Amino acid sequence: MKLKSTVVAAAVTAALALVGPAAQATTVRPAAPPENVHVAAAVYGMGGAIAQYWNTNNGSYWYGQPTSYEYGAIDGSGWRAQDFEQGTIVWSPSQGTYGVRAAIYQGWKYDGGAYLADVGQPKTEEHDVPGGRVQDFTSGWYLWSSWSGAHPVRGGIASSWWNAGGPSSALGYPLEAEGYSYHNGASQRFQRGNYYWSSGTGTHSVRGGILGRWDAIGGVYTYGYPRTEETWAPGGTYQLFEAGTVAWNGAVGDAFGVAGGIGAAWWNNGGPSGRLGLPRTNEYYAGYGVWAQSFDHGTIYWSSTRGTWIG
Repeated sequence: MKLKSTVVAAAVTAALALVGPAAQATTVRPAAPPENVHVAAAVYGMGGAIAQYWNTNNGSYWYGQPTSYEYGAIDGSGWRAQDFEQGTIVWSPSQGTYGVRAAIYQGWKYDGGAYLADVGQPKTEEHDVPGGRVQDFTSGWYLWSSWSGAHPVRGGIASSWWNAGGPSSALGYPLEAEGYSYHNGASQRFQRGNYYWSSGTGTHSVRGGILGRWDAIGGVYTYGYPRTEETWAPGGTYQLFEAGTVAWNGAVGDAFGVAGGIGAAWWNNGGPSGRLGLPRTNEYYAGYGVWAQSFDHGTIYWSSTRGTWIG
């Protein structure tokens, strides 16, 4: 047995001598480290305020390991950011250091993250609001609830929504991001209604039966943008739009649009609080070139030859 071992050892020594020093070096080179999350930390590294934030906020649990080098603003604002497995940490000279993570991070990242998201960079930590979570950003907010998901609010729509109570308001949580609407306006859908903005009308909400009727008769394409919020009237409510009024009649349990010549005559007689009261039907064709609309206390007729009259 000893003789066999001696022979094997001699053969190995002879083989190494034949292949030379380069081959010998190759045979003893250590294997590459395994690919795992700890390699990412070694490759990308962390430093400064971002590293300090990660270390003091249980970063390995909430954010995981870095997946990018630190990067920064190209507009002169000075912010710096670094992406991690479960979020992004952002530092700016004006706001300090904050992280974006979990569901809010997923929405913010999808919208473009630190570079491109319309709401900008974070300026607070994520925190509780009734029914969900919110995080403040430099140009808006991100809201999350378990049933609505995470969506941003910003600009004039955000201001009006927060002034009305935000998540606790009549409209509740946002269900989608703000989108462009007719004639360069904007709209956003919420849990119990929508917000609309245009440069000529500002920001107003539309909800309930009035929203349903307004949509049914063409919405912004026929009646234009809302000019007021929904307003109480005897027996119901009404809301003014650029090209007409939509009124909810509680006795009938439905909303109706009032516009054109009939709408002008109705308002000349006091509108929803006047002698005719609230509409009970939509405008309809009465025959012989005459259009009509019924109200609680009368009917308004219109024709191209006679104009309007009340019957």
